Amino acid sequence: MSPQKATKNRKNMASNATTASTGAGVAKRRYKKVRFHANGLLDVGRKTGKYFKMAQQNQRDSPLLRLPAEIRNIIFAYALGGHVFDTLRIIAHHYGTAVAKEQKLSPLLAVCRQIYSETALLLYSLNTFSATRAVYVNEWVNRLGPSRLQAVSKIQFITTVTVLPAATSQNDWILCPCTNSSGFALSEQLLSSKVCTQGNVQLVIITEFHPTTTEDYRAVVTQEARDCMVKLFEDNNKGLKFTVELTDLPWLWDESEEEDEEEEEGDDDDDE
Repeated sequence: MSPQKATKNRKNMASNATTASTGAGVAKRRYKKVRFHANGLLDVGRKTGKYFKMAQQNQRDSPLLRLPAEIRNIIFAYALGGHVFDTLRIIAHHYGTAVAKEQKLSPLLAVCRQIYSETALLLYSLNTFSATRAVYVNEWVNRLGPSRLQAVSKIQFITTVTVLPAATSQNDWILCPCTNSSGFALSEQLLSSKVCTQGNVQLVIITEFHPTTTEDYRAVVTQEARDCMVKLFEDNNKGLKFTVELTDLPWLWDESEEEDEEEEEGDDDDDE
């Protein structure tokens, strides 16, 4: 008798499951709230449901979306283009608390589905993306996805040379911390992308001079720094075509102000 009871129970469970799944009709198919295409872009092409009705309402009621596509593209180019974005931003509140964060891109893409579909790649084709170390830009590229990477039109690699006080020789200036063999090595994925094969990579060399550095030695250091950085970049990225930009950075520490502050503190102590 026991086997028969088990069989009967299984039939009852199957019958109940069928009733629960069908109910008054066919069970509704559930979709994931967020879906992505194989190329990494957000899938905004839902054909049914409340979000589809909202998209139709936006197209009908929005003054922007009612404009011809050519005019919308001009507006989007003005709104999104001409910026420089950090692939990774280092934030330090005080010594020993540096935090790496990605810079948030334009919130315009989050307004509605149609604007996202029309501007998702414009954001990458109309702007410059900068990095201070190869590891930052390489990690950023890994997260982009193929469609965004192929849309990137310009990458800027920034490196700094700091010239110490009273510098008179190469021993008195410090290269940026990424001047080892891996500091300039871009990934194969990036080197084979459109932005690199078309030569749209820029090496920016910033020289930071102490006020005591003579004008003659500034010129020497600038040329030495250019030659050194260009060689490192070429050695680590064989065959890569890139442009070079030289620029100066003002000395960040004003020693005269520090001396004035110390004198003021001393005067305050005397008054007490």
